[in-house]
Amino acid sequence: MKQKKYQLNTKDHQKLSELLRREPTTLEIVLALALWNEHCSYRSSKTHLKKFQFPTQKKISALGEQAGVLDLGQGEKVCFKMESHNHPSYLIPYHGASTGVGGILRDIFAMNARPLALADYLCFADRSEETQDFVKKEHARRVKDVVKGISDYGNCIGIPTLTGYTEFSQKYSGNILVNVMALGYFDSKTKVMSSKGEGAGDYVVYVGSATGRDGILGADMASQSFEKEKADSKLTVQIGDPFFGKQLMEACLLSMKKNLVVACQDMGAAGLTCSSFEMSDKTGLGLSLHLDRVPLRVKNLQPEEILLSESQERMLLICKASNYKKLEKIFQSYQLEIHCLGEVLPTKEIELYWKDKLLLKIDPQLFTTHSPIEKRPYVFPEPVKRVSVRNFKEPQSERDSLLKSLSSSQGRSRKFIYRQYDQRVGTNTVKDSSFPIAVLRLPETKRELGISLGCRPYLMDIDVEQGAKDAVFYPALQLALRGFEPLAVTDCLNFGNPEKKEIMGEFVLCVENIAKACRYLDTPIISGNVSFYNESGTKNISPTPSIAMVGLKENSHKIPSDGFTQKTETAYLIYSHQFSFPGAYFKGKKEKIAYGGLQESLVKIFIEQVKKLSSLLSSAQVVGKFGLAYTLARMSLKKERGFYLSESFPFSLFHERLYEIIVCIEKDKEKALKQELDKLGFNYVFLGETHSGNSLKLKNNIFCQKELKENYFKSWSDISF
Repeated sequence: MKQKKYQLNTKDHQKLSELLRREPTTLEIVLALALWNEHCSYRSSKTHLKKFQFPTQKKISALGEQAGVLDLGQGEKVCFKMESHNHPSYLIPYHGASTGVGGILRDIFAMNARPLALADYLCFADRSEETQDFVKKEHARRVKDVVKGISDYGNCIGIPTLTGYTEFSQKYSGNILVNVMALGYFDSKTKVMSSKGEGAGDYVVYVGSATGRDGILGADMASQSFEKEKADSKLTVQIGDPFFGKQLMEACLLSMKKNLVVACQDMGAAGLTCSSFEMSDKTGLGLSLHLDRVPLRVKNLQPEEILLSESQERMLLICKASNYKKLEKIFQSYQLEIHCLGEVLPTKEIELYWKDKLLLKIDPQLFTTHSPIEKRPYVFPEPVKRVSVRNFKEPQSERDSLLKSLSSSQGRSRKFIYRQYDQRVGTNTVKDSSFPIAVLRLPETKRELGISLGCRPYLMDIDVEQGAKDAVFYPALQLALRGFEPLAVTDCLNFGNPEKKEIMGEFVLCVENIAKACRYLDTPIISGNVSFYNESGTKNISPTPSIAMVGLKENSHKIPSDGFTQKTETAYLIYSHQFSFPGAYFKGKKEKIAYGGLQESLVKIFIEQVKKLSSLLSSAQVVGKFGLAYTLARMSLKKERGFYLSESFPFSLFHERLYEIIVCIEKDKEKALKQELDKLGFNYVFLGETHSGNSLKLKNNIFCQKELKENYFKSWSDISF
């Protein structure tokens, strides 16, 4: 390959020269390209992410590893992490999304955890707002291919995708977001695997698929904005194979079960370079790597290409020399490549060889510990105008507004997405994607684990500070309403170009307020990811700090339904109105206005009290996007159960107020519910009653189930395909 392909910017070239005290060689430039890009080094975010560290009562471990570990007690642990695959998914949606799933699963089973569940957080352009047919088709293709990529990989490897969030907005017309979360499980007999080696003389072992040219400089590509979609950019997108992924997972887990592995790390971003240099740095010892021993799927790959390749389904292991033959037998039985690349050295240097010739001997910390840290300037966004709620306009036609909300790309059912996912494989599923949170049964103790996603981008567009807090509080509220104790968080922070002061300001504000909300709830952030440069030309995404929260339910109380289930249910609205804004039906409104702000201490109390109420309820739902009318319509549709709204109900049906929860109970138990609401100190108001018919009556409007269904379950052909 020609040297001009590998070039650092002037600033990084100068820093590398200073560290080396000489001009860098081509190979050293390649290493810096691989390890100093934004995606691998967190150069713009590292300083601010320290705010996520705070004292906690939760038992967490393995911080700094491929995924954080949370101790659930009774011998059980889980590890989980969320990652982005935004740039590859924009270029080649199917393979970008597919390898996003494969990569996050490898992070989990590299820890020796059996993956139990996947969740996705997706943001696409709103095709309904486009006027050009070819642009509509391109947006539609991305939706279709991303969903198929996620489903094909997850379904083939046998891991259920149990919950998700999908946004449609023109803010994502230049860059889509594909964030995937995976959760793995340790029973009482399984130890957590580290990526840290133990001592000199151990073997460094390559396992998995052969290496090709796919994904070369992929991490570097994901650390830049798209000016235009170039053909050569597509060469940096990796190609995955779920069948190899399944074989690799089972071989790795079996090898660890037999105690044949000392350390394990996925060859993810920056491939062999990142995995080997990070392992060496953590171990405090050097490694020898004979690059000509790497198995190739294409001929004539050069050392630089082998180091940079991000071919999928590959892992780097360290094992005792005496165990190598046993390890080799296992991986060969799964028809996987296994090759000893070298060994752990007593020195603190990495030695790179090509056909027994020493190419480079260097301290890995030059590229890890000493990677550049940017202290980028930033400005916070302008405060949103606060007004009285009396200044919020009501829709001209409440009837039209509800039906349009239900049929819009934002509001209609996501069933067309999750029906493509296998949600029952593994037999641990209690609640799947048709429910607001995912619920799993833990294999050993049979307790229930909940997963809930947060971050509403349309709220982030209104007020970054309140939206960042809500990204934590909203999933915590969803878990508490079903009887789960919120435990811990993983995040994926998606933003535009950090070199722009206003974008960096949004990022800093988000980090500060996510940290603040997590501290109040004592939900530590045990893992995560930052994805910058999500923009094309002048098109910036909404600031999108997606959150995945895990909770635990120790008791056997039945989880309330998310829809009206009985003919004789009484409904109340419990609330803690702290922040309000015109609902999502005010599309295209230029002036940003809101009322109040979220107070962390009050939200914490509200969440704690909601959890205590859960076991009494027959059904319940958190009021979310589009406000109360939309939520009531969805609850009515769940079992096609009719509902009458009280004529004396005092609040708007379309404004969004944080926070409101609809709670329902059988009519003969209404007195007991009211006593409990009074005891717990809730603000509440009578909402209405279910009835034997199937119509939804909201003040002066009556909606039959047929028209609600026609709008909410409207075909996606006009938006997606």
